Amino acid sequence: MAPLATLINARVKVAESFKLIIILAYMHTGSTYIGNLLSQHPGTFYQYEALRNLQMATMAAGRVRYLNGTVVWLKQCEHIDYQLAAEALGHMTSCRHERLDVLTLAANLQPLRKIFNKDVEAYFRCVDPIQRMGRRAQALFKRRKSPIEFIRTERIERCIPLLTNKCKQAKFRIWKFIRLTMNSAELFLKDYDDTSNVRIVHLVRDPRAMMDSQLRKNDLNVTVLSVFVSRTRYMCWRMMRDLKLLEDLKKRYPNVFYSLRYEDLVADPLKISRDLFRFIGMEFGNTDERYVRETSIDHRYNSTDRAVVWRRHIRQTHLDAVNDLCHEVYNNLGYVRLDDIDDVRDLNVKVHS
Repeated sequence: MAPLATLINARVKVAESFKLIIILAYMHTGSTYIGNLLSQHPGTFYQYEALRNLQMATMAAGRVRYLNGTVVWLKQCEHIDYQLAAEALGHMTSCRHERLDVLTLAANLQPLRKIFNKDVEAYFRCVDPIQRMGRRAQALFKRRKSPIEFIRTERIERCIPLLTNKCKQAKFRIWKFIRLTMNSAELFLKDYDDTSNVRIVHLVRDPRAMMDSQLRKNDLNVTVLSVFVSRTRYMCWRMMRDLKLLEDLKKRYPNVFYSLRYEDLVADPLKISRDLFRFIGMEFGNTDERYVRETSIDHRYNSTDRAVVWRRHIRQTHLDAVNDLCHEVYNNLGYVRLDDIDDVRDLNVKVHS
């Protein structure tokens, strides 16, 4: 790698034309896989969950600060304020990262060695060489506190070209979110001058599989039944809210949205991947096909096996809760309600149309 000063001061060849690709998904829907699939294609810039810190600050009822000194106080909520998220998305997609809040710019909460951090690794190592801020932010967020008072902006201002330059050079600029709502996507599109280069992939999955996956990993303490019920209620409420708005948005922006069910992806990874690439305007080449085969088809634990794990694991109590709270999502997306756990276990019984 070239010396840091050389990278920061390098002249940038801005891409003459580019596509913005936004993956709007939910926890445990396969969004990390889709992001990795698209970002391994040549000429891409990829950011993974760049709204995470903003959501953590919102849940802590904290405040956000910007490089120009502006401070915004946040109302405690499960989701980010729609307008605030839309504005952040606008700054990211235009490669104006210097306009983002300093908490987003100061800490990456995932290990930088992860493949999905390949395009932001140099920047975050420049800002926080030993990842102290990332660890501190994690610890404070768990206690519903904000690390904003520990952030110093000098390094951010010095290192920010490592982020903006890489973004500007890319023909395909990709963001993956499980914290972006359809309401914020709508506000973003309203303010965007030319939506002909925007593609939004709306990724969904069977709520039973999503919630069981959270159970197996005990995300957000969902092994406690009351927490599981609360999380399920919020998730299916948000999904239905997004789906209802999506119907209208598809009419207003007919070539922007691509709806994808996780179950369809795992049933025929190559066909769906080709179709997705065609929609985006990416050429599906040999390296892309090889990636799909190696990660979904020829892998020792292929995607079809992963898709049915929930059916072997979910318990009747949790099944009943999801059935009660998510039946509207089932009807909208073509999932079949099963009330008897024996039918769930029987893999010959269909769970989706």
